[in-house]
Amino acid sequence: MIKNSNEDIVPTISIKAKEGWSWSKEEAELLTKLGYACEKGTFVERDYKAALQFYKLAGKAGDNQGLSNLAWMYQNGFGIEKDVQKAIEIYEKAADAGNSTAMINLGNIYEYGELGEPDYNKCFKWYKKAAESGDKKGLFNYANCYHWGYGTRKSYKKAFPIFKQLADEGYIDACFYVGLYYQDGLGRVKDYEQARRYYRRGVLVDDAYCFNQLGVMYAKGQGVKKDINAALDYYQEAARLGDWLAYTNIGWLYENGDIEEADIEMAKKYYKTAAEQGEENAQEALKRLGADEEHKFIQKKYSDAT
Repeated sequence: MIKNSNEDIVPTISIKAKEGWSWSKEEAELLTKLGYACEKGTFVERDYKAALQFYKLAGKAGDNQGLSNLAWMYQNGFGIEKDVQKAIEIYEKAADAGNSTAMINLGNIYEYGELGEPDYNKCFKWYKKAAESGDKKGLFNYANCYHWGYGTRKSYKKAFPIFKQLADEGYIDACFYVGLYYQDGLGRVKDYEQARRYYRRGVLVDDAYCFNQLGVMYAKGQGVKKDINAALDYYQEAARLGDWLAYTNIGWLYENGDIEEADIEMAKKYYKTAAEQGEENAQEALKRLGADEEHKFIQKKYSDAT
C-alpha cells in the first residue's frame, strides 16, 4: 500500500484482486496515473517501486502511455537497475502502438548516444515518426534534424517552415530558431525586425535563449541602436535562466571594456562559470587570456563528468 506523509492510506487497486481479469481502458489509464503519482510524489510519498508496479500493470492492460513510462524508469534507473536496452525494447512496443512520447524518447536515446555513440539515422527515424503522428515536440525535433544535419542532409530550407509553423502556433522553443534564421540570414535575407519579433515572444515566457539573442542584437546594434547596457540586462536575465552562453557574452563585455574599463579578472569569472558547464567558447576564452592551468582543469573536469 502507498501512504502519504500523514500515514493515511491512499486508495489503490489491489493487484491480487485483478489477477486474470480484463482491464477496461479507463482502469488501464488509472493505473498509469497512479504510477505517475508515485513516480513524482504527487499527493503521496515518492515511491519508484510502486510506480514500476503500476506501470507494468498498465502496460499489460494495454495502456501505451504506461508502457512508455515504464521504459522511462528503465532508461533512468528509477526504482530499478538502469537498462537502456530494455528501455528501448519497451519504448518500441509503445511506439508501435502509436505513443509519440515513446517515439521522441527513442529519438533522444539515439541522438545523445545513450548506448555509446549517437546514431543519427535512428534518431531521425523516430523523430520523423513522432512528427507524422502530429506531436509538436516530435515535429520540433524533426526540424532540428534538418537544422543540424542529424541523420539527413542539413537543410535550412526544410527546417525553417517547420520552426515557423510551430512558433506561430505558440510552440515557444521554436521562436528562438525562427529568430535566429532571421537574425543570421540562414537560408534567407536577414530581417532584424522579424528576429526581434520572435525573440520577444520567447522572453514573454522566460526563454533564456531568446533573452541572450536580444542581448546580442543590442550589443552589435542589429536593427536597433547599439546599447551595451540593454545588452547586459538581456544577458544577465538569460544567465539567470540558465543559458551558459550568456555568461560567456558577459565575460566578453568585461574583457573588451564595453561596460566600463576592461576588467580581465571579472571576464575570467564569467568565462569560468560557463566553461565549467562545457561552454566551449568560454573554455577557449580562458585559454586565450592565459588561464592555461584553469582551462586544463576545467576541461578535464568536464570531460570526466561526461
